Amino acid sequence: KNLGRRVELARKDTQVRAVDEVFASSVFYTAASQRRIELLRQRFGDAITFGGSGVDLQRRLPPEIEALPPDYSLYPELGDRALGFVTRGCPLRCSFCVVPEKEGGVRVATDLGSLLQGSRTKLILLDDNILSHPRAADLLEEMAARDIAVNFTQTMDLRMVDETLAKPIRRIRCSNT
Repeated sequence: KNLGRRVELARKDTQVRAVDEVFASSVFYTAASQRRIELLRQRFGDAITFGGSGVDLQRRLPPEIEALPPDYSLYPELGDRALGFVTRGCPLRCSFCVVPEKEGGVRVATDLGSLLQGSRTKLILLDDNILSHPRAADLLEEMAARDIAVNFTQTMDLRMVDETLAKPIRRIRCSNT
């Protein structure tokens, strides 16, 4: 969009016609996702570029793209919800998990204000393991101070909770979507 191109988010069996480029992402490597990738490859040929951990753990978006704020116009169903990561990565090396290989160690990815874009009052937090970040208590305190409703989708590793983290967690308005 910043380059003046029209951008659409296509899901499932949405029919997309007359495109110059198609970008597809697969989060998981499953038989079903591989079938879907093959169908898209047949449909779009050289016009399609694939990414995501279900395709290649080493492939990365350029830093200037990764740093862009979310384009909420692509997700009107979110309403006043923000969606994204405050932190990325995890220091743990659980045998079942690709996050340390894919994301590396835990680090701040963006600030809460950028995710909320000023007016959003709810947050769907996608962080891998926010509680493992050295500044987790500060990040949680900011969520509580802003009085936003937070949906912790996959980020609350209870092994990390101590009294310092429990205090701000108690003050956050937790909300499922």
